[in-house]
Amino acid sequence: MDTNAVRMAFEASRKVNGGMVLFAAPGIYLTGAFNISSNTVVFVDKNAIIQGSSNGDDYPLILPLPWYGGGSDDQGSGKLMHQSLLHSNSAHNITITGYGTIDGNGMPWWKCAHDIKKPPCNDHSRPHLVMLVEGENIEISNIEMKNSPSWTLHLAKCSHVHVHNVTFHNPSDAPNADGIDVDCSQDVVVEDCTLDVGDDALCVKSGKDWFGRTFGSASKNIVFQNNMIYHGHGITIGSEMSAGIRNVTFINITMDGTSNGVRLKSQRGRGGVVRDVVYKNITMKNIGTSIDITLNYHHGMKPTNATATPKFERITLEQVSSNHSNVGFLIDGIPESPIKELRLINVDVDAEKILETCEYVEGSCANCSYCPKCIK
Repeated sequence: MDTNAVRMAFEASRKVNGGMVLFAAPGIYLTGAFNISSNTVVFVDKNAIIQGSSNGDDYPLILPLPWYGGGSDDQGSGKLMHQSLLHSNSAHNITITGYGTIDGNGMPWWKCAHDIKKPPCNDHSRPHLVMLVEGENIEISNIEMKNSPSWTLHLAKCSHVHVHNVTFHNPSDAPNADGIDVDCSQDVVVEDCTLDVGDDALCVKSGKDWFGRTFGSASKNIVFQNNMIYHGHGITIGSEMSAGIRNVTFINITMDGTSNGVRLKSQRGRGGVVRDVVYKNITMKNIGTSIDITLNYHHGMKPTNATATPKFERITLEQVSSNHSNVGFLIDGIPESPIKELRLINVDVDAEKILETCEYVEGSCANCSYCPKCIK
């Protein structure tokens, strides 16, 4: 166990207001959670591996994010959550790089995902692999992240972030093992990354239900470009989007074998507005559902008040193609909140079943191989 040595190195960096902490190759550094302070470079050399401990006691319990009121496994519970393996809070000028690997050793954690009372969860949400909270000026590059206990890279209320040339590997059946979650954050660019994960590959969030609406920090000004995705649940907005999401662009993205392609999801009770989202130059093959846009993520919920009614507006899909998918379109608004200004431009979908659901939508099609009947 290298936990004490690792924590001492980062504490030394903090005391002198920053520096480089080097994980030299070759070697495996088995460690519990540690904190990254401002003005710090985390350099994981080629053939070096930061490997997370499988003992829950090696991950301190911390307050949950106020816009969720709990960890990923028990949102709204008010319980403390396990700190992520690599963690920062209110730090700026952070770089994580170096051609090595950050391995979350996720298998023991996946076993308690559906019953967090079991070890190593010990009745608290699983740790994320890398979680940076209220950070500014962040660069993450040229590194592999894999086997995350839960979400892999969580950017929580961060700004001015550049993620590039990062590879994400989680088993396709690893529960909630998202790739990148941009959450209540702004001015973010994610490019030239490869993702093969167990849940949403690229995802934008902004808090859940009352917690997210009360905190009120929207995600905005985000670009995902030139990324490759294999297993995963798509390039996604939501479902936690209660503080609002706006001005997000997914461009030049290729997907192969992904369970969902273009995906926006929310439900009654969330509230919040998703507006000005563009998917452009998206190429897909062997997809489960190519285009999935729903305000009925959990069906059967009763209508609620206006504050808790989510909205999708000004969503554009342009130059989107999908070959050999199971379902082409699932577009599903709700009576009190139709999806508005959905524009399909040069969309070409080849599917065994072209249309699953199409209701409560206002929009238009231009030069599409098929236009869903509810938006003609």
